[in-house]
Amino acid sequence: MERSLEALTKRNEENWLSYVDFYPDGTMELGTKFNCYKQEIVNLRSVLEKHFDKNMKDIRDGLPDVIEDEIIDDLDYGFDGGVRGQWTCRICQVVNDKDKTNCTTCQTPKPKLRV
Repeated sequence: MERSLEALTKRNEENWLSYVDFYPDGTMELGTKFNCYKQEIVNLRSVLEKHFDKNMKDIRDGLPDVIEDEIIDDLDYGFDGGVRGQWTCRICQVVNDKDKTNCTTCQTPKPKLRV
């Protein structure tokens, strides 16, 4: 969640005017560069919101998913071993296809399978 917040803050601190196309007559256009910038901010916000909501739900429910540290070490956290052909991102909780090497939402790398 911290990485997502840092990424969102960094993008929000950028000067949005650098993504606007200006014409010699003084007019400006919110073109493709601006739309990509805006979409990235929307995606980062969505990831952060999902993660925050999940954490708040877990807290309200009494932290049911808390497991002892030594058990976590033995798990391949976030990867179901290919049973359903999917893995869940440990950062934003988005379910991804097993052939994706990074999360389709926040670009977090897929966890490596432990043997």
